[in-house]
Amino acid sequence: MQLRCFTRAALDMLVKDVSTNLPKYDGQESWLDEYFQENDYGQYCFDSGIEIETINLILGGPENDFENSRMLFESLKDRLKMLDATDMRLWTYLAHANFWDYMVSRWSLANTQSRDSPVERVKKRYLDKESISKRYTRHGIARLYWNAYLTYDEENADPYEGMKFLYNQQDNVVNLTERSFSHNKMLMKIILRTLMKDEDVYNEAEYKREAVRDFSIRLNEAGSITVLDSLNQEQAEELCNRLSNETKAKFANA
Repeated sequence: MQLRCFTRAALDMLVKDVSTNLPKYDGQESWLDEYFQENDYGQYCFDSGIEIETINLILGGPENDFENSRMLFESLKDRLKMLDATDMRLWTYLAHANFWDYMVSRWSLANTQSRDSPVERVKKRYLDKESISKRYTRHGIARLYWNAYLTYDEENADPYEGMKFLYNQQDNVVNLTERSFSHNKMLMKIILRTLMKDEDVYNEAEYKREAVRDFSIRLNEAGSITVLDSLNQEQAEELCNRLSNETKAKFANA
């Protein structure tokens, strides 16, 4: 499976025409060739030079997010350089081509539970219209790779244990991957280790969603006082333990 990327001009065209193309995003067949031919556009993609085994992502809803993240990351982690992983031309092409069936299944425009309009849903999940801090964790394919990358803990007997915790609640994904601290891999691993130590509070109690959210808000606020990226591992562990104790005390008295 050869990984390809959109050209920047082709991606810009898709963003511009998202309203016109909206019905296509609910179809079962990829429509790239037809669309670019109709617009007299020539070469709309190029080979990245990266080749991997064919991946068949599991169709369905969020219950498959963990396994799909693990599968994609295992295939890419030794082949993808950081420059490639941050290139939205790659992820947007994969969403429109190799993983089209998955995207239509996971991010269907017919989902009545989505708060986004269909146009906004396409921009967020298929294209590249999010802020830099959120684009990698909201895009339908990029999020699978990045959620695994940020939580993969090679020092753990199960390096994917943190990701299991992350995907245990969809609110965890929002609270832990869409904050200012989220792209600090060292800090993310420490956060997850801290929360998993008290799984009865953060993963099992009836207020677990609120507890994780409370912790993430406290850490985000701490980032306005302390430059989190400047912390070493010991300092990060001390901070996370202190904030977690504050969260536990709050809910113990609730």
